[in-house]
Amino acid sequence: MKTRLLFLIAALALAGCRSDAPPAQTLRVGVPSLPPSGGDPFRAEGTPSSYTWSAIFDGLTALAPDGTIQPALATAWSSEDGQTWRFVLRRGVRFSNGAQFDSKAAAATLRWLQSPEGKASVIGGRMRDVVAVETPAPDLLIVRLRAPDAVFPKRLPSVAMVEPGAWKRLGAAGFSKTPVGTGPYRLVENDERARTLVLDANPYAWRKPKVANLRLLELTDEAVRQQALISGDIDIARVGLDDTDLLEARGVKIAHAPSMQVMSIAFITQGRTGPLNDVRVRQALNYAVDKEGVSRALLRGLGAAAGQPGSKTTVGYNGAVTPYPHDPARARALLKAAGYGEGFPLKIEVVIGSLPADSLIYQSMAKDLEKVGVPVNLRAVSFPVFLRRYLSNDWGETNAFGLSWNAAPYNDVQRPMENFSCLKKPKPFFCDKALAEEIKAAGRILSPQARGEALDALAVRHHDIAPALFLVEQVDVIGYGPRVSGLTVANRNPVYEAMSLKAR
Repeated sequence: MKTRLLFLIAALALAGCRSDAPPAQTLRVGVPSLPPSGGDPFRAEGTPSSYTWSAIFDGLTALAPDGTIQPALATAWSSEDGQTWRFVLRRGVRFSNGAQFDSKAAAATLRWLQSPEGKASVIGGRMRDVVAVETPAPDLLIVRLRAPDAVFPKRLPSVAMVEPGAWKRLGAAGFSKTPVGTGPYRLVENDERARTLVLDANPYAWRKPKVANLRLLELTDEAVRQQALISGDIDIARVGLDDTDLLEARGVKIAHAPSMQVMSIAFITQGRTGPLNDVRVRQALNYAVDKEGVSRALLRGLGAAAGQPGSKTTVGYNGAVTPYPHDPARARALLKAAGYGEGFPLKIEVVIGSLPADSLIYQSMAKDLEKVGVPVNLRAVSFPVFLRRYLSNDWGETNAFGLSWNAAPYNDVQRPMENFSCLKKPKPFFCDKALAEEIKAAGRILSPQARGEALDALAVRHHDIAPALFLVEQVDVIGYGPRVSGLTVANRNPVYEAMSLKAR
């Protein structure tokens, strides 16, 4: 009965996915969520919104499949002091409406992010240290920062370059419906009822796509995405680990790679009083959960138990830091020492379906916490609801929420450490001012060796302070149909222009 229901759901959901274009000319992608802000690329960062935005926009830099930073709209960059950065821009690039991309266009984006409205956006928060932008030549951009920033070029893959004329004419709201970028595709149709975006190849693209059309379909349910792959209604989608054997038996190919993120439960302490403000309680919750068991049973050993902000593939990972072992007795002792020997209830909100086995991992975590006297009220919310609460830090009675230490698009622990601090968000959920100053100082160190030592120390500090319940290093699992060739994943996104489709 359950299988038949899933078939019906998939059939109904995919009714709007059929393309009039020849199948060989349309790449159909099932995504967990379309961007809540549409084509406005400044209101969020990373997946799932980047599945859409990576097709439409480019940054000055990009993250390569091997996790290193590489040229994009900028072909080279340099800085002598980490405070003044010079970017040589790619020549001959045009936006999808034919307008020229040059230093003035790039400067317009960066200057808008410094406006009051821009600063309120997620990406504007990343660019708060920009104090001046200069355009001495069409292919030369100079960015001056408030203080040295060793990772500034790593911040730029998520700073999408928007066409300034369209942005100014339409405003953020209008641009979100008709975005204009330099990416391989341009948006031609937004079917809000079917939750489908239709994109055509950008005729001016410098990243030339091999497939003429791209169709992105929102399928929030993992089981529905998997059934759509099996039935051939979509060509590629993020899938779960539990069903990979079934998928492969039905002709679906599987690719997986480290996701540059540590799955965790973020503790809300800023502006609050209660158990989570005590470091002993936060440590106790970390000891209570069997992370090794989760990794073995639910991630098939592809992930790993986590106890610090970085994953093994991320710059800043400290191999000397071990995860909290599963020790319920120690967890109870710490709770008792903190005055919570009888335990306390914990309300946690999570988004389900965005990471492999996330629902089962959260359920396993909740059971382990209950065993040490911390009953969990686990509530699933949609990504748009989560994003709104995350940006406003308005969680109501919720005590904690699911949030990954996501190093993409930097592949550097600076990004997730800043996310879990009071450095970049006007309304943080956790703030240790001394720790924040240490994070800031590490970001100003230009020597790779000295910065590495500072990041090692910060890994230890985060482990001990426990701003979150560290769970597991996550993995990206992508299923793709037999028509797809040339699948490449960079910055956790399929590289659309690298893929081609075989005729049926």
